[in-house]
Amino acid sequence: VFDISDLTPDELPMLELAVSALTEMGAGAMDYAAMSSRIDRYTGGFSTRVVIENHINENKMVSFADLQISALPRNFKEMIEICKDIFTKPDNTNFKRFTDLVKEKANNAYSEAVSNGTQFAMLLASASVNPASYANELYDGITRVKFLRKALKYNTKEMQSLFEKVLALRNKIFMRKPLRIHITGAGEHINELENMLTEIFGVFRDEAIIPYRYDVLKGIRRAVAINTQVNYCAQACRGISPLDEKAGALLFTTSLITNRWLYKKLRVEGGAYGAYCNAGFIQNLFTMGSYRDPRTLGTLEDFSLTADFLLGNQWDASDLNNMKPAILKNFDRPQAPSAQGRTALMYDLLGYTDEIRMTLKGQVFAITPDSVHQIGTWLKEQWQKAVPVIVCSRKTAQKLKKEKFIEEIVEVD
Repeated sequence: VFDISDLTPDELPMLELAVSALTEMGAGAMDYAAMSSRIDRYTGGFSTRVVIENHINENKMVSFADLQISALPRNFKEMIEICKDIFTKPDNTNFKRFTDLVKEKANNAYSEAVSNGTQFAMLLASASVNPASYANELYDGITRVKFLRKALKYNTKEMQSLFEKVLALRNKIFMRKPLRIHITGAGEHINELENMLTEIFGVFRDEAIIPYRYDVLKGIRRAVAINTQVNYCAQACRGISPLDEKAGALLFTTSLITNRWLYKKLRVEGGAYGAYCNAGFIQNLFTMGSYRDPRTLGTLEDFSLTADFLLGNQWDASDLNNMKPAILKNFDRPQAPSAQGRTALMYDLLGYTDEIRMTLKGQVFAITPDSVHQIGTWLKEQWQKAVPVIVCSRKTAQKLKKEKFIEEIVEVD
């Protein structure tokens, strides 16, 4: 696990390429094809994950790149050698391979935006709520798509300059300590692997990491113009901390909103393919979104009426009780051992303890009609500050701006 808390707004959009430059460029004396074959032969492969979130108990942002590799005990030694080659002798010369990676990532990113615009709308809307969400948007949102699409048009000199910047970023992140190694496996194999890993620590340089202080994106109404025939709407406001006594009620109510309100208004009546309401406790966000939606302003209007829906119904306690099992089961959903280890690591770094989880579970179990009304009152106030984003066609974006609803159009190409 590598600390990336010092990455700047200019570096975060390049992070995907920096990770690829580490694991998809070849290393040691091997080119990419040979190294890929070696990795496949002796390991279960590399997987990477970037996490940028708020710490639950401390007033700080937690940012790290998590690289995972697995192997059978008989291949531990070769796995260690592979890691040493990748971290100490990465390929710094294969410019053609890098250019191919840029093309691949750029095309994939645009396809993601077209097929799952809700995710990008939510990231951009959330960027105006808290600094961690803004950093997430820079790394994984429409800013990344714009950056990669722009890179597609670079001439050789510009691409060479980008290559050098990405290599520098890769070396900045993945060649330094402090880092954290987390092992999941049988006890005897963990002990064996721990002894082998001690030699790896010596190859990384010691470095004092000073976190970059992120602000938030200016909260204005935005449209993202892409090549699409449908719309993706999202809106976000500040949520409730998992330490708050209303946190469990908010978690429960998001399911109520999705299934009893948004399903009816957005899908049945509005014609959208999907409708969502989420309470991100670690991110401290509350979001609503639509997927493949024929509407724009009508959907946002339905979002704004959600609090009235919660407050205007006399909820039946037995009906609410019938909803609880579907929500409670998510607290104890089975996971594969590798996923358990990775989840435990993330929760530890973010301060999400078993005590917090059990408290939330108890709060959900104790939901009453009054709890739902309390969330309705909270949402009525908070939603006035919610920031909307619509991913749509250029024609729709221009129409919304002409109507003076949209304040800024984000052009991807």
